[in-house]
Amino acid sequence: MDRRHFSLAMGALAASCAAPPRVALPSGAAAVTCQSTPFGGLPFEWITFSASGELTSPPPTLLQDPTITDFIILSHGWNSDYPGALRVYEPLLSGVNRALLAAPSGRTYAALLVLWPSKQFGASQEAPAAATVSSRSPLRATDVSEDVLGHFVEQFAAFAGADPGRLMERAQAAIESQFEPNVSAALLNDVRDALGWQALDSELEADAARFTPDNAGVLLRGLSGDRRYRFGGAREQRSRHQGPRIGVSLLFNSATFWGMKNRAGEIGRGIAAHVLAPVQASGAARIHLIGHSFGARVVTSAAYHAADASKLQTLTMLQGAFSHNALAPGGAFVNAHRKIAGPTLITCTHNDRAVFQAYAIASHLSDDSSRRLGGADDPFGAIGANGAQGIPRDLAAPSPTCMDDAIVWTPGKVHNLNSDHCITDHMDVTNARISGIVASALAV
Repeated sequence: MDRRHFSLAMGALAASCAAPPRVALPSGAAAVTCQSTPFGGLPFEWITFSASGELTSPPPTLLQDPTITDFIILSHGWNSDYPGALRVYEPLLSGVNRALLAAPSGRTYAALLVLWPSKQFGASQEAPAAATVSSRSPLRATDVSEDVLGHFVEQFAAFAGADPGRLMERAQAAIESQFEPNVSAALLNDVRDALGWQALDSELEADAARFTPDNAGVLLRGLSGDRRYRFGGAREQRSRHQGPRIGVSLLFNSATFWGMKNRAGEIGRGIAAHVLAPVQASGAARIHLIGHSFGARVVTSAAYHAADASKLQTLTMLQGAFSHNALAPGGAFVNAHRKIAGPTLITCTHNDRAVFQAYAIASHLSDDSSRRLGGADDPFGAIGANGAQGIPRDLAAPSPTCMDDAIVWTPGKVHNLNSDHCITDHMDVTNARISGIVASALAV
């Protein structure tokens, strides 16, 4: 995975685009409602959240429309702003709505579009988290520049609301001390304090267990040293970067990664309390949850935390950037899929470097990663790479592929959709084939 490919993969996690001129931006906390929208004519409202999962927009007025039978709740992932969310929302919902209109069912659909504060991860052009070359390459690994280190310090500080100057001082002190334990512990304590972790789900507890002041010096030295990776049957690769600044850069980049996972779960908890509950009380008959990338973690968390799941009809995870063990015993959202009356749809492919490779590297952090990463047998693999693992009795059989002429949806089952022939990269989830498959699940 070379520098360009990794930059593209991680850029996909945080991609944004210019807002189409025909779409009005949300104004402050005001909801935007339209009965004739760019989403193929699908009625919609924006629902916005704070970082802590509190609703910051008025309750959706569409809930008062007695003609709506089905609500689609859609969440973006690591899109840093509103235009980034639209890059997924507009083509996906337009395609879904066209497919639904082509096969009338007597249902009336509307969308609640989630907008939550997310930050970029691995956005530097040098992409130090995983830029790699062949293990046989004669190129010598070098450290990143001071500017790259500053970029990741500032990125983390912006995400966590911390003082970048203080963090940079701690980082420089740790580097100059050659990662002396007490100095390294001071840096790691500041990072943990900035994250403000309280109660963590099981996936995040596994991350935090390796992220402690007691082993700070060892952790940073490991991040600074030679790092090797093997993905599936690919030839072993090694990091392009080695040195103290890359070690500290990786620490801040990984802290942003973990913090975003935590925030996605909190946003899901907020959706359960502030959106699912009112929709359950509305006249609608069904609720459909759809999330892309870390948005898949958002909507899975929403299902998991739903106090009343009687109207939850479908759960769709498009290239989910979270653990493939999340639904299994011991997972962060164990048995969340069992709250879904209809099918759970999970697109998965190793074509998606963002979740197959970059996610796995970030999750492993300082581990010696010369063993094969990212696959179904990797405890840190992503659900968007391998589908849901550890729930064999709950999987639909046979497993569908995106090339099937007609997918037979089994209510209450998880459908790991092999998407090798339909999804080429992390953002390729809005094409006509995937939109049509999503629509067919919604119509069950």
